[in-house]
Amino acid sequence: MHYENGIPADKDMPDTSEFLNGNEEYGYPPINVINEPGTRFKYSGAGFLLLQHLIEKLEGKYISDIIAPFLNELGIEDGITFENHPKGRDVAYGYDDDKKVIEGTRKMFPGFAAGALGTSYGMMKFLEALAKAYNCLEGCGPISHDTASLMLRATDKGCFDFMGVKMGLGIFVGEAGDNRLAIHQGANDGFRAIYCYCFAGPDQGTGFTVFANGDNKAMFFIAEASCKILKLLKIQGVDTTKFRSQVSLEGITQEEIVNIGYKELVFSAFAPTLPPVIVDKGPKDPLAQYNRAVGAEILKVTNQRFARADNLFSDHQPKFDPELFCPMGKVMDSWESARHNEQECDVLIARLKAPAAVNYVAISTKYHFGNQVEFVEIFFQKEDQEWICAVPKKKLEGHAEIRIALPGSLEVDNIKIHAFPDGGLTRVALYGIDLPGDVKNSFLSFENAECIVSKDEIPHTKKPLQLLYRPTSDEVAGNIGKLENGQEFDAISLAYGGNLVSVTNEHYGPAAQVLSPYVPLSMHDGFESARSRVKGHKEILVVGLGSPHVVHRVELDFTFFVNNNPRSVQVYGRTAKDDSDWVELVKETNVKAYAGNWKAFNIAYPEELCELKLVAIPDGGVNRVKAFSYYNAHGTKRKHDEL
Repeated sequence: MHYENGIPADKDMPDTSEFLNGNEEYGYPPINVINEPGTRFKYSGAGFLLLQHLIEKLEGKYISDIIAPFLNELGIEDGITFENHPKGRDVAYGYDDDKKVIEGTRKMFPGFAAGALGTSYGMMKFLEALAKAYNCLEGCGPISHDTASLMLRATDKGCFDFMGVKMGLGIFVGEAGDNRLAIHQGANDGFRAIYCYCFAGPDQGTGFTVFANGDNKAMFFIAEASCKILKLLKIQGVDTTKFRSQVSLEGITQEEIVNIGYKELVFSAFAPTLPPVIVDKGPKDPLAQYNRAVGAEILKVTNQRFARADNLFSDHQPKFDPELFCPMGKVMDSWESARHNEQECDVLIARLKAPAAVNYVAISTKYHFGNQVEFVEIFFQKEDQEWICAVPKKKLEGHAEIRIALPGSLEVDNIKIHAFPDGGLTRVALYGIDLPGDVKNSFLSFENAECIVSKDEIPHTKKPLQLLYRPTSDEVAGNIGKLENGQEFDAISLAYGGNLVSVTNEHYGPAAQVLSPYVPLSMHDGFESARSRVKGHKEILVVGLGSPHVVHRVELDFTFFVNNNPRSVQVYGRTAKDDSDWVELVKETNVKAYAGNWKAFNIAYPEELCELKLVAIPDGGVNRVKAFSYYNAHGTKRKHDEL
């Protein structure tokens, strides 16, 4: 933890470089690397100090001078400044909880580490621009679509436990129903602040900023104001009955108060959208009366994007309805997490309805075939004691069950499940010595237990409606005939003669739909492959242009692939020349930040192309692929003559 101490405003502000190795006068400890960068969340200003120092050295200017043109282009130069003593502007005084003015009237800070000055209006104007850039491929002024998408990509890495929201880049991201909210709190000596702005979802463009000059009492004021504003705005996904007015600050360090305070008072009311509850259940499990895990309470789960974690502990046998879908995809009577987990495994912690002695463990992946959890590890805990590994890491097969007899009886209050790396797990059952004898015999020691594949067939799914587009050659010719020479158009669209050449895997969605000119309707309206567990795996989609053209931009539409777009992509092109090799147009690029959004690549290859190849790494889906060219009537005529 590296909390930024302030410098009284009537003192001289030291150079940023003086803080890197520590500053005794103002209580700055030296900056040390405590975690591998990008692996673990830790609330700290040290990274921003270092970032500011690097930028200032590269530019040869102070950060206030570097950022001024950016603020000017956004039109908020009067609302936000990084100058310590802005000329011609009044700066509010800071007050402590005893209503005394802060030393020097306020504290100064390094610009990137809490040092900006501004108004709530200026902050809101910035958030409006950021949201616009996120939702527009063209960006907004100096904020590109790529920058906004990367900033607002929500990851956890320990942040959620600390703040009740996830982290982006220099910003926090909250989820309330289908809404995504840009969030940040502020806390300097004598000042407190918060902003909360919906950048995506049904309440997009709704939000607020609250600034107050006070200390911890101001945090409580801002929390109360935030709750009242959220009630007034009626933002979907905010359960206002969970708002609180008080939280104990005992034992909490000063730099953590605003984070934990807002988490407990405000953010705990934010409820993300979950997959539907299983209403039409399968038959009652004949062993449910012996299963100590039935009805266990979920205490923590890292991810349940595709299916709810509490399904694991159902007293019914799993049911597969081939016609039941939801916005997340196929409704599954199981626990299923999103693809491409950045952590080693997903984690679930649950409390049994009553303490139990457990001798046998059953684990099922029924109806998950190819997307099942690859390995599982199970721990037990007696209340207030250390976790004990009951089932070491074990490989699982799809659509199967494994029954394991423990070496002895273990007392259990809580269960923790590690699911490697992600995927579906259908049931986990815990049994005691009262299990019927004939059933006991089916449980084997950990070393001897094997997965037994279910004899029940998995029904073929009946996927939701798709608007199929299969134009005739006359329709294509008519569409092309309406283009003017030099007009921009999608050269791989089915409407202009584009075609699917080949695809390695279209397990969940027909690949040809990526070329449709229609707006996608759902996750199933596009290309989606099965999950892969093979290191180095990739899926390949090859499409043909209606006629040879120079491609200057490729766009990928991931609108409905919120949890299962590829980790990264590559794009290649091939010319019409005989035996021409594939040319890399887009190097491997991580596209996780564009889940539920669009990603555009500008192409600088000067030759006419006849085919494009999209490589999805390691797997995943995309609703639409577009390749834009300027119409060349000569190229179209040449293709027609060749045919």
